[in-house]
Amino acid sequence: MALKRFSPGEAGFSTLRSVFGVAATVILVVVGLTALDRVGVDLPDVPNPFDDGQDGDNEASGSIRVEGQTPLTATDTLVVKIGEGVATVSIKAHQDWDRPGNFTDGDFQSTNGTASVRDPEDRDQPAAITVQVEYCAEATATRATQPDTDGATGPPSTDEITFDMGSLFVCDVEWLPTAENEAAFAQDDTPDDFQGRFEELIKGTAAAAVAASECPDSLVENYTSDQFRDFLAQSLADREDVPVANVTVTPGRPGTTSEATQRELTESLRDFTQDDDLDIDAFSGNGTAVEDSCFVDTTGAPLDSLGEMTVPDPRNL
Repeated sequence: MALKRFSPGEAGFSTLRSVFGVAATVILVVVGLTALDRVGVDLPDVPNPFDDGQDGDNEASGSIRVEGQTPLTATDTLVVKIGEGVATVSIKAHQDWDRPGNFTDGDFQSTNGTASVRDPEDRDQPAAITVQVEYCAEATATRATQPDTDGATGPPSTDEITFDMGSLFVCDVEWLPTAENEAAFAQDDTPDDFQGRFEELIKGTAAAAVAASECPDSLVENYTSDQFRDFLAQSLADREDVPVANVTVTPGRPGTTSEATQRELTESLRDFTQDDDLDIDAFSGNGTAVEDSCFVDTTGAPLDSLGEMTVPDPRNL
């Protein structure tokens, strides 16, 4: 009888992992030398390469059983919203509605209207556009149970929790419909659909400029501070019913915008700054997505909040 130890990723482990949800070592008791991928069934009939044809059976057979497994740890990777802030973009621009008149209507103007954005109090100055920014962490939460003196799983109050904040990044940038933002737009005899397209372009460009900007120092300063880590540890301890001394919070690190997202941001800003129909007097973006931005597009991804986040309990696996 041969004893074979399967490691994660080998045949026979995927079924067990789907049952227990953790990477545990599986001990297989096997007759013959055939790898198994099903639990509690006989081996299929296959040729026995060690049979010389003179004695024994020409088929290998046997059974598999799993020695007792008790999940002691559970780990989950999640994207969690850790905070929010605001950012400001300066923009001054206008776009003519280019539809000249003719002799039949007596309108010989080269254009019939202009859409513009600028400071609502001083039309010669750029508008200070304010956008909302959300910050996230791609965190790893681990809960480990502690066996008691008899080898059985101890009570939940003895569990240890580790929360590694992982990558910190800007996960959303949205237009804020404030009175000041809306007042920055002027409509001078332009159709509503033309005006609407102009305003959407400005709003999208403001968001792209913030997403493409340098990762803010405040992101790391605020969310790796001792005060924030203590707050997070206490929140997890209260929610999971363990002593705060059993909770370890590892500070996060600045994330990095992927090359694909940088290209998208660059294209967005280039389309704006190189648009022949637009006259841009001021724009705080430089037309390219900087390499040290930390924007990650989480559109469509489920986000947890600090108030709702839970750490998986291995007892439930």
